[in-house]
Amino acid sequence: MSRGSAELAGSQGEQQQILVSLDVATYNVRKATCGTVCWECDGAVDSSVFLSPFAVAVSGTAKETFYLTYNTGGQYDYSPSATWSSSSTSTATVNGTGVVSGVRVGSFNLYASIYDFTEGVGWYCTDMYFYCPTSNFSSGSGGSTVSLSCSPSSVVRGGTVTCTVSNAPSGTTYSAWQFTDGSKNTVSRGGNNNVRSWSGVMVTSGTVSVTISGDSSPLTAAVSVTQRTWHTAPASPTSVPNGTFITLPVPPQNTGTDSGLGYSKWQATYSGVPSTTISDAGPNAGYYYYTSNFNFTQFYYQYEINPDLANTSSTFYTAQCGNYNASSNPNGFISGANLLTQTDRHEWNSSTQSHYAFYSNGLNSNNLGDYLEARVAPPGADISAFDAQTANGITSDLTAIKNAAAVEPYAVNYSELGVNLGNINYLPYTACP
Repeated sequence: MSRGSAELAGSQGEQQQILVSLDVATYNVRKATCGTVCWECDGAVDSSVFLSPFAVAVSGTAKETFYLTYNTGGQYDYSPSATWSSSSTSTATVNGTGVVSGVRVGSFNLYASIYDFTEGVGWYCTDMYFYCPTSNFSSGSGGSTVSLSCSPSSVVRGGTVTCTVSNAPSGTTYSAWQFTDGSKNTVSRGGNNNVRSWSGVMVTSGTVSVTISGDSSPLTAAVSVTQRTWHTAPASPTSVPNGTFITLPVPPQNTGTDSGLGYSKWQATYSGVPSTTISDAGPNAGYYYYTSNFNFTQFYYQYEINPDLANTSSTFYTAQCGNYNASSNPNGFISGANLLTQTDRHEWNSSTQSHYAFYSNGLNSNNLGDYLEARVAPPGADISAFDAQTANGITSDLTAIKNAAAVEPYAVNYSELGVNLGNINYLPYTACP
């Protein structure tokens, strides 16, 4: 080249180094130092903020990028050099590199600026000492702080929940819907994930999450599942005739169960319980649970009282003299009224010292309905094995109740507080004084 000017450039613009080699060159000192001088001013001609509009989760973060476009066509990230600001810091804040943090649901504007930056005016000729011109470049973006919430946030097992993303701007995309329970079992939404809500039957507590476009962390919402009211209440004590399930000797004899004066029995027999695997494609799809409480075919607490004790005119009843005194007459007898009262107490009529109290406490501590209600299997579980484990658990509870009810309360001639009330006058009767 003997006259004129030229510019050498590569595909990477200002970011590419080019080595030029000249075989022969003439350097004109006069032209290089006097007269018109031409400068090449490559720099910015435009600015922009990536993702406009964009969304960020409440308590989450999203990274925004501030770009400068050069006159050469290149586009470069100047996020760390920019000055960032939010129009509403109570809604969202931004740090010095463009990381936006959601504070509460709402809308805001995000701004990024860079000052005194070289303008891309290309070649510029002047006859005086010259610096390339500078300018300020600013861009903004509308933002929304979004949230994921589930309604209701607390649901009785078997109820339906809908989880929805709120306040997302138009164009937001959704992906990776997932449910995670407390044991780290997960359910991923099948099919189309680009939807703003997910609903289904819930049987176990956990966290629903979804990823939205432009957000570096997923939105999350907790769902709490509470128990259904399946608590098995004790059967009411019911009096049945002598011989219903055991024949007490008449007149009573000083042998056998409870001195032959009373006896009690409880029974709990049930048929199978219905169950199902959730198949609604919701957050708990694939979980297995029991849909109905026990259908007891037999459930009772019954007691018998010896007819000779219940009959206040019987020879046995009247033989109970009531002349016992711990100090003056320790060989005396309990009264008929006290013996009947304490036999009732022993079998059923006491909240602390009776077979019924021990049965009730055993049932409350090893409750059949509570146990069945809480049984839930995660997706992929062996259902046959799970049902067998449930049956074993019920059998274990029944055994524990049986053992509790079999404990002997204070004897029938003692009070509820364990005080001796006298001896029992059996055949051959001792005559009362």
